[in-house]
Parts: sequence; structure tokens; C-alpha cells
Amino acid sequence: MEDLQSIVFGAVISTFIGILGYYINGRIQDQRWRKENIYKPLYNEINNLNNMRWVSLLIDLHTRWSELDSYSKLRVDKKLRKKLDEYEESIRDYNLTVVRNKIVIEKFMHELEKAVKKAFSRYLTPDGEGIYIKKDAGSYSHIKVRKWMELFINPLLVSNDGKELCEKLIEYSEKRSMGHEKFFRKLWAEDPEVFNSLANEISNVKQSFDRDITYEELKRKWNTISQLASILKQELEKRIRKIW
Repeated sequence: MEDLQSIVFGAVISTFIGILGYYINGRIQDQRWRKENIYKPLYNEINNLNNMRWVSLLIDLHTRWSELDSYSKLRVDKKLRKKLDEYEESIRDYNLTVVRNKIVIEKFMHELEKAVKKAFSRYLTPDGEGIYIKKDAGSYSHIKVRKWMELFINPLLVSNDGKELCEKLIEYSEKRSMGHEKFFRKLWAEDPEVFNSLANEISNVKQSFDRDITYEELKRKWNTISQLASILKQELEKRIRKIW
């Protein structure tokens, strides 16, 4: 009788262990699937988005979340799913604004480019499309005006005068290891009027667009996306680290 009880008990334990092992393995496999098909792709997407400059985004933004089917989305926990839905909606809203105002945005960027060229008129390449960047004594390189403008769009649009503009350009370049800070310092020492002129020209361009809400509207919506992206990045990191 005791042998029978032992056999039954052993069978129950074995079955329990088998079921538990199956359950744990299923959880691990499910978590692995979410990591590879949802969490990691979204994390990379958001990380790339955080490195973008809103003003250069004149094409539709895109998120992998919108491509997933309903069942796959249900495999994500409710808290994260809600944030990803908000993120998708904010991108959709931003895209609609870009489409609606694309002509105005292009005009704004064109006027801004003209302002940069005017301020840097003595430092332009012969075709007028590039800026000479002095690397050291007798050594120069050049960069397309539009490219330079997009690289430094953030400090260009938030500075109020030449001195502040130069300081913000240096700070921006140093923080991102862009290598332009030496050029800015030397230019300020030799020809500070370039920065004063540039700040004034940009101010004029911005004022000419004050009657149009495009700039502020886009900036506000981009900030919404950025804030959500920062939250999502942290949440995705937590889930990527989880084993099951």
C-alpha cells in the first residue's frame, strides 16, 4: 500500500514538475518572441527617432507598432500597449500636420537657408552652396549650407543675439562631438559680425512666419513624440532585460 502511495505521489510530482517546466518554458519562449519581434525593433526605432532633428522630418514618420496585428499587440502588457497607442497616435497627428503644411515648411527652410548664406557670404564656396570650415592654419573643408543648417537647427532657432548664438553653437557641437567648435571660436574672435548678422537674419525669417502657426505647432507635436519616446525607451529597456 505504501509502495502504491509512493508511486502515485511520485507520479503526481513528476506531472507537476513537467507541467511547471512546460509553463516556464512557454513563458520564456513567449518573452523571447516579444523581445525579438516587438521590444527590440521598437527600441531601435525610438532610439533612432531620438537622434533625429524635427525640422528635417518633412516626410512621414513611421512606427513598427502600427504594422503589428491585433493579436500581437495583445501579447504586450496593458500599460505598455496604452503608451504605444499614444505614441502611434502622436506620430499620425504629426504626419498630418507635416502634409498639411509641407509647402509652408519648405518655404520656411528655404528662407532660413537664404539667411545663412547672407550671413556667411564671405565664407561660401564659389558656387554659393557650401560654407568653408577652417580646420587649422591653411587647412579648410566645406559643408553644404543646407546640411550645416540642419545639423545646427536647434541652436540656430533658439538664440536671440550673436554672442548667445555662438555660445550655443559651440555647446551644441561639443556635446555631440561634431568638431565644429574650434571653427566657431576662431570665427567669433576674428569676425563676430557673422554671428550678429546671422542672428538678425534668422530673427527676421521667424518673424515673417509668426502669422503662421506651422513652426510652433510642429515643434509642440514633435516634443510630444519625444516625451513619449523617452518614456517608452525606459519601459522597453525593462522588458528587454526580463528573462520571462
